[in-house]
Amino acid sequence: MSVMMVVLPGRAFIVSDFRIRFELTSDYSAQRPGFYLDDVSIDLADCVLQPGGLVIGNVYDVSTTSPITKGADIWNEDDYLAMTINTPEDDDVDDAFYYIFSPAGTKAFSATAEFYGTSTDVVTVTQSDTVVQDFDLDVGQLTIDPTAFQITVDAGMSATQVLNVANIGGAGAFAELDVESIGFMPAALPRVDEDILIVNDGNYNGDATASFAAALDNLGYSYAEIVSADFDDMDVEDILEYEAVLYAGIVSTGGELDKVTEYLDMGGIFLVSDNDLGYYANDLYTTYLQANYVSDSGSDGVLTGLDIMAGINPDISSDPYPDDFTIIGDDAVGIFEAPSGNYAGLRIEREGYKAVYFAWDFDHIGSGGVAEAEETDVLDAALSWLVTPESLWLSTNPITFTIAASPTVVTVDVTVDSSLPGLDQPGDYMGLITLEDDTPYDDIMIPVTMTVTCGWMKRTVR
Repeated sequence: MSVMMVVLPGRAFIVSDFRIRFELTSDYSAQRPGFYLDDVSIDLADCVLQPGGLVIGNVYDVSTTSPITKGADIWNEDDYLAMTINTPEDDDVDDAFYYIFSPAGTKAFSATAEFYGTSTDVVTVTQSDTVVQDFDLDVGQLTIDPTAFQITVDAGMSATQVLNVANIGGAGAFAELDVESIGFMPAALPRVDEDILIVNDGNYNGDATASFAAALDNLGYSYAEIVSADFDDMDVEDILEYEAVLYAGIVSTGGELDKVTEYLDMGGIFLVSDNDLGYYANDLYTTYLQANYVSDSGSDGVLTGLDIMAGINPDISSDPYPDDFTIIGDDAVGIFEAPSGNYAGLRIEREGYKAVYFAWDFDHIGSGGVAEAEETDVLDAALSWLVTPESLWLSTNPITFTIAASPTVVTVDVTVDSSLPGLDQPGDYMGLITLEDDTPYDDIMIPVTMTVTCGWMKRTVR
């Protein structure tokens, strides 16, 4: 036998009769016939009935007329307090419902909620009865015009347009504008039809070339494939027409090295992947990539993605001799950590060029076959960094502001600037302005496209 004592607050009952229910909940493992009740008593020890009545109602957003489901506080001048509750199982009662006991008479009642203002009404509380009082809370509600920007500038120039931010709500709001660069689409120039140039060194790296090609297909890039001898014969100006060069194999001392370093000196975008590039280290390896060879198989196993490769952890154990290395310059950044604790990949931006280096044969991600899914992930992250401008070409003035209740409009200058480093390519630069505020509504996203059409260019693409 067990004894259960339940203490109920007197304020919960202001009527002369009420019902108490006992309910048992069990599961399939219970094999006995429930429970038995005996000696039930209700003690009203020292219970003094207080004169007063109930006030009930709901709290709504005045702009949307919807219940404020995230909670609101209600109180009266006698410091009686209540909080709203939601009523998902009662179709006849809106969410954001409250009930509060109050001494009888004319009383001031107030309600508020996070992000909202405070509303106060005078309520006549009736003795031993219930009255209804709803609250409508004011809140800031921001709108924008225009909803997107398309701004065209000559290379090396800037332009400013106006964003109008209006508050149509009944309360003020604080707003902050964040900007980010999210992508770049080079202009289509007539000299080449493909986005990417793949170089098969010595025609001995067919599987790595095929893995590059399969990943580019998955990512929607077009590409041309050539062998290193044909690459050596190309003019650098023609190589620069491509968005980037992917090199499968060792860049050997001689014509190959001369062509690659000349291409980088003129602002090239370069990715090289090979398990012996460090073993046969030359000026490309030590100066242009700022790498220091450590061992011939130090990257054997599962790599840990860092920086732009964070979250990508490829298994390259199918490669028998993946190099590991350390970084010897200030410009290079490790992007894959080897099991040895050294690096298996890096990125570098230096003197106008950008490059990525993988210390294994590209086709040895995963099982070692061509077109492994993770090859696409790795190449996508690499190209996203290689071909996306680093400079933040988009800005707003002001960045933060307070906007009074309706009708109020704040004008914001939106400026795009193609004169910053890394923005000398013709094409579309995509950015995003995010309008954040202290209202309960979602952030507002404002796409911005800067189209660079002409002007002096260090290099061109496509």
